[in-house]
Amino acid sequence: MKILINRLFRKWRTLLSKIVVAGFIFVLLVSETPLQKHELQEITMNLIGLILVGTATVGRLWCLLFISGYKSENLITVGPYSLCRNPLYGFSFLGMVGVALCTASFTLTAVMILIFLLYYPFVIHAEEAKLLLKHPIEYPTYCRLTPRMFPTFVQFREPELYEVKPRQFRKRLFDGLGFIWLAGLAITLEDLHEIDMLPALLYLY
Repeated sequence: MKILINRLFRKWRTLLSKIVVAGFIFVLLVSETPLQKHELQEITMNLIGLILVGTATVGRLWCLLFISGYKSENLITVGPYSLCRNPLYGFSFLGMVGVALCTASFTLTAVMILIFLLYYPFVIHAEEAKLLLKHPIEYPTYCRLTPRMFPTFVQFREPELYEVKPRQFRKRLFDGLGFIWLAGLAITLEDLHEIDMLPALLYLY
């Protein structure tokens, strides 16, 4: 049963991600938050959100640099993948929280955290099962030495030279920039609600 769930999740994860993003944008279009009327709180949340989004973007690009074109072939254990086994998803968490903070809504921020906690464990387990099948000897050793999510610098290793596949990296580049676009969209829609160019059907604190 667990294997079947992992296979189904790998098959539908892209669609699920698109549904979550589409739902998030729809809520932004029709909702407003009272905090938008409190300029200092709004600016503070936006600033923290943009810092998190910037950190997430740089981190995700760092991860993609190492895995683009190699993920399906090799077990990557250097660079960010020597800090923890799932750095890409750790930076994705920062990006999701950052984008949510850019809406100046505590409700949306809590919802995005909840979605991550419910969704990404399945993604991680599905990938772990796949990696274990492909690398039955190396992967258990890697798991034993490297934490799953919370990074540690004790095992940090970074090669002097690393061969990058530019075409593969370029294809994945837009994945790394997605949080910046969403943050910009969130702030823009927030401003449009403030000047009453968009009607508010929902009010979220």
